[in-house]
Amino acid sequence: MTAPRGPYLVGIDGGGTKTTTVVVDASGNEVARHTGPTSNPAVIGFDATAQVLDEGLRAARAVLGFDGVFAGGWIGLAGVDRPGDRERLLPSLTESIAAPRITNDGELVLSGLGGGDGVGLIAGTGSIAMGRNAAGERIRAGGWGHVIGDEGSAWAFGVAALKAVAAEIDGTGEPTPFTSSLVAHWELDDPRQIVTRTYAPETSKRDIARLARFTMQAAIDGWEPSLAAVRRGADDLAIQVCAVARRLRIDGPLDLALAGGLLLNLPFYRDLVLKAIAARRPLGTVANVTDPALSAARDIALAHEDEAHP
Repeated sequence: MTAPRGPYLVGIDGGGTKTTTVVVDASGNEVARHTGPTSNPAVIGFDATAQVLDEGLRAARAVLGFDGVFAGGWIGLAGVDRPGDRERLLPSLTESIAAPRITNDGELVLSGLGGGDGVGLIAGTGSIAMGRNAAGERIRAGGWGHVIGDEGSAWAFGVAALKAVAAEIDGTGEPTPFTSSLVAHWELDDPRQIVTRTYAPETSKRDIARLARFTMQAAIDGWEPSLAAVRRGADDLAIQVCAVARRLRIDGPLDLALAGGLLLNLPFYRDLVLKAIAARRPLGTVANVTDPALSAARDIALAHEDEAHP
C-alpha cells in the first residue's frame, strides 16, 4: 500500500532506554515508526545522540520511500536540560526536519493537550508537573530528583514501603502486610538486611521504585499507613499541578495530560490524584498520553495545519 503523500511530521521520544521515532501525515495518521537505542546525550554523548536520531529518521524515510525534509518535528530527549544542549543538537537535525523543536522528553506530555493550554503531569519512577498557556509560556514544578523531590512517584512509595518495614522492626509501627513479600522480592534472609540492600552501590533508583507495588497494593487493600502515604502523594501532585496552573494564569476548568506508569496503569492512584486536583479547582479534559512520540507528532501536525490555514 502506498503511503499518504506529505507533508510529514515527526515525533521522537528519546528516553533513557530507547528512542521511538513516529511519523504522521498532515491529518495526524501514523505512517511510519522506528525504535532504536537510548539517545540520552548525558549517557552516550551528543555525537552518538545525533547518530541515533539520524538512524531513526533514515529508517522512517525508508518505510515511506521519502527522501525529503520533514515539515516539522518535536524531539524530546532525556538529559536535555542545560542551556546550550538544544543548540548542540540543532545542526544535526535542521537538514532533516524543518524548524525542529527540541525539549526534555518530559515535556512531550504537553502534546496531550491538543495544542491548547493546560498542565501535564508525569508520575512514574519520578514525578514532575509542567504546563503551558495561550501566550506560549511554559512553567514546571517538581522534577527535583529523588533526594529533594519526586513526590507522589514510584520512588516515594518504594521508600514508604521500606520505612514501614523498618518501623515494624523497630516497634515504632505496626506489622506490615508485605514485609515477607518484600524480603522475598529482594532475596534476603532477614528483614533487617533491607538496610544493606538499600544502601548497596548497585541498588538503583529504579530498584527502589519497583517496591512501590507493595505500598500500592496495601493501600488498595485498605491498610491505613500505606493508604495515608498514597493520599499524601496524590495531594503533593495536586499541589504541584495547581501551582503550575496558577503561575501560568490559567482560568476556568483545567485541562490535564497524564503520563507515567503510576498514573496510566493504576486507576486507583489516578483517581486519587484527580480527586485531589478537583478539590482545589475545576477540571476540564483529562487525556492519557500513552504514546508520547505519536502524540508529539500529532501536536506538530496540528500546529502545522493551523499555520497553513490561519
